[in-house]
Parts: sequence; structure tokens; C-alpha cells
Amino acid sequence: MYSYIAQYRNTTNFKFNNLVFLFSLIVALSSCKKELSETETIPFAITPTSISFVYEDGSDIKPGSCINPSNNYAIAINANLTGIDTSGKGLSIKYSFNNVPGEVTFLNSGVKIVNVKLVNGTNLAQITGTKQEASLIYKVQEFELVE
Repeated sequence: MYSYIAQYRNTTNFKFNNLVFLFSLIVALSSCKKELSETETIPFAITPTSISFVYEDGSDIKPGSCINPSNNYAIAINANLTGIDTSGKGLSIKYSFNNVPGEVTFLNSGVKIVNVKLVNGTNLAQITGTKQEASLIYKVQEFELVE
């Protein structure tokens, strides 16, 4: 009977030790989380969020507003940046205005204002490579003073 008790205790210790080892292994593996080291950074990326026509000072053009030829107009390009710019150069967004390409550089999230000269007819601004676009119809009306 003594040998059976000793054998039972040894088997119990063996099972207990295995359970402790497995539990420790599971805890260690599940708590492993990759942390960014000081040399690793979140990738620096830019996401254009909108493009629209505005007055030169950046204020919105209300729908149905008259387009005054003596006013100056612009396009507003809005973008969000993520990550950290380690180069200090920022990221660029390519756009086109009436099929003329252009580019603006962002150092942080926000809005960039680009002055434009409206042409008679439909003016189209779009962010290259996206479906984001804005259009503005400008009709020059010539008046003749009759006396």
C-alpha cells in the first residue's frame, strides 16, 4: 500500500507540474504584445477627405450664390495625416483644376487653399486618383449699355 501511495503522489506532482508549466506558457504567450520601439514609428500617411470651391479667404460659397467676376476664388483641399513625419517634408496630394494638374503639401491635418481663376462654363476640381470632385458653373454675362 505504501508503494501505491508514493506512486500516486509522484503522478500527482507530475500532472501538477505539467499544468503549472502549460498555464505559465499560455499566460506568457497571450500577454505578448508587440510594442513599438523607439526606432519604429507608425507609417506616415495622408488621406484626402474633401475638395470644394471657396472664396479666396477660404469661406464657403453658398449654393445658389452669384459668382462675381471681381471676386477671387480658390479650391479647398482637406486632408487627414496619420503617423509621424520623420523627414519634415510632409506628404503631397495631387489634384487637377480644369484638367491642369497641381500638387499641395501637408505637414499636418487640415485644409489647404489654392487660388484659381474661373473660366466661363463648368469649372472642375478633383483629387487625382479618387472620386472626390467639385464643380462650379460660371457664366460670363456681357451687358451693353444702351442710351
